Amino acid sequence: APNDKERNMVTTLEKVKLKTSVNEPCKVTLTVQVPKEAVQAKASEVEVRFQKAARLPGFRQGKAPMELVRQNFQDKIQGEVLDQIIRDLVPQIIKERSLTPVTTPLIDKIRYDGSASLTFELVVERSPDFKVRNYKGISLTRALKTVADQDVDREIAQLRERNARLVPSADESAKPEHHAVIRYEASSEGRPIADFKAENQLLNLSAPQSIEGFAEGIIGLKKGATKEITIPFPKKHPRQELAGRPVTFRVTLEDLKEKVLPAADDELAKEFELGSLAELRDRIRASLEHSAERRERAETENQIFDHLIKENPVPVPESLVTMQLESLIEQARQVLSERGVSAAPAADSKELRDKYRPQAERRVRLSYILSGLARQESLQATQDETARELARAKERDPGQAESVDRYFQEHASAILGQITDEKVIKFLIDHAKIKDNQTK
Repeated sequence: APNDKERNMVTTLEKVKLKTSVNEPCKVTLTVQVPKEAVQAKASEVEVRFQKAARLPGFRQGKAPMELVRQNFQDKIQGEVLDQIIRDLVPQIIKERSLTPVTTPLIDKIRYDGSASLTFELVVERSPDFKVRNYKGISLTRALKTVADQDVDREIAQLRERNARLVPSADESAKPEHHAVIRYEASSEGRPIADFKAENQLLNLSAPQSIEGFAEGIIGLKKGATKEITIPFPKKHPRQELAGRPVTFRVTLEDLKEKVLPAADDELAKEFELGSLAELRDRIRASLEHSAERRERAETENQIFDHLIKENPVPVPESLVTMQLESLIEQARQVLSERGVSAAPAADSKELRDKYRPQAERRVRLSYILSGLARQESLQATQDETARELARAKERDPGQAESVDRYFQEHASAILGQITDEKVIKFLIDHAKIKDNQTK
């Protein structure tokens, strides 16, 4: 009987025939032929293992004749032989051919009947082999925005709007600037619509409404009065039973309220835990300047990315594009769902896949280009840089030091990649030809 070493014998590439049938930048397909002798050696090893474990009627465990073991476990033995040979050979083939798989290699077209040689196809999607070119001296136009007093005034006005109070109005009739308290019910062609009714509903008469013409129909209505407003619903309305039909709302105006804005003074600043209006204006200006810098940085990066992709049309593995595409589609569907759009296209719809595929390809291609540049210019993130980033994260949120540590441990690879990308982008900006345009 074989000893333990023989039973765990690894099938080697010796006498295995490899033939390349597809050789593309991101995919290689190899036809692998394992000689009969190697298959039989592995089969003998597996059969002995099955014999030792077999419990067959009339025989003690491990004492059944081999022929009987083969008859009873033929399919399982063949499956185990296939699995072990392929598991043994695939890593060796990948190493011997210097392949870099981006996903799990695919095994296809297996031909094996248990008595002859084994043939199968090994399909490996790999990273493209390329060098990034034309990345120094990129011409960039940078729009530097100056934050003006009017920008701060606009933000102050918005803060006043957000902190406004609604108070009872002395007016008797509804005007566009009012908030109306209404009661209504609806019907279509004489049939009540059960879920189109409300009491004590507050409606901003100057704001856009989901039902076009509804707010306008209330303008001029007196307190306590009732009015019927008939609105033709659009043919593409989400509610199919109402699409293209007239809907009549019976509306009663119960009360009117008007908005009172707080004064732009120190009291407004205290709402934000600041001592004076001047401090509030300084805080707003700093925030606007920070936002402008982030926008300028994003626009600069997009110019860089557009240039790199144009100059480096790197081929990309289809499987990575598909994974990125699935991620983009899922994000899009979540956004639609959060907006209450129930009739979002299916995740596998051609409409969504066609829409987001160029973006998916761009992301994968850009990832390869930035990684390639990091290698070419030795810009990979170091452990020291990661440690500094960790320290900064803890400084920003000192009460969550333990959570920050755990996050960095769980996402170490992604954080290294992010730091590397930032170094590459800084390198490109430092070596770019930049024209600054001052804007207001």
